[in-house]
Amino acid sequence: MSEDMVVIQKGSSLEHEGRDTISSLPHTFLEALSAIQEQNFVEAELEDPSFYGQLFTFKHKLTFLKVGLLTGIADSLLTVLGMIFYCLGIKGILPIFSVYQSNSLFNKILAYIITILPYIITIYLVFSVFKRISGTISKKMALFLSLGFVEGSILTTLLMFIVGYGLSTDFASFIYQTLDAWQTIYPILNGIADFFWNHFRYAIVDATWKELWTVIVISIAIFSCLWSRNFWLKRNQKFQQN
Repeated sequence: MSEDMVVIQKGSSLEHEGRDTISSLPHTFLEALSAIQEQNFVEAELEDPSFYGQLFTFKHKLTFLKVGLLTGIADSLLTVLGMIFYCLGIKGILPIFSVYQSNSLFNKILAYIITILPYIITIYLVFSVFKRISGTISKKMALFLSLGFVEGSILTTLLMFIVGYGLSTDFASFIYQTLDAWQTIYPILNGIADFFWNHFRYAIVDATWKELWTVIVISIAIFSCLWSRNFWLKRNQKFQQN
């Protein structure tokens, strides 16, 4: 089988069918969503027996899983970095937007939205595509893309928590001494050791906890969207059969 997804047209047999092809081995998250969109369009008016899903091979599964995994890792890393500064901001250690503004509730909410912006963009794209899933192959595409994304984001967050916990406990004294030595050599870094010891090391752990809960909520939202669309398709199929 080639690297293109084989789409069975209505009224054809598996042995003698006309074929349309779409890209099914995407390299980026946007390409994966575009492939699902194309598949949705093709499957919308076709008869869709469940055995068509066999055309979605192990190679396709790994490709969509990998793309989702890499996207989850990237989103998680960006969000954890932003979440550290967010945690410092809500504790009043750093100003959120300006030294002339208090850290009001509005500023904190807006800062949180900006912090999780990578996830918000991903969720928007996923919802806009998943709500139009129309067949067996597109469902499998969406499922493995989602599995990869959730796995990548959760594992990255857990790894960052382990690293952050280690930096804030076992390696905290070593890091403090190193930063303190740098202060002596580079006066511009004056105060960085105390900042790390009193604030930053706690913010790392707090940030990864907030990131983990954010990822869990987003994962539930993605699979809920996928499940609800699958439920609607099954219900609609039963209605047409009756």
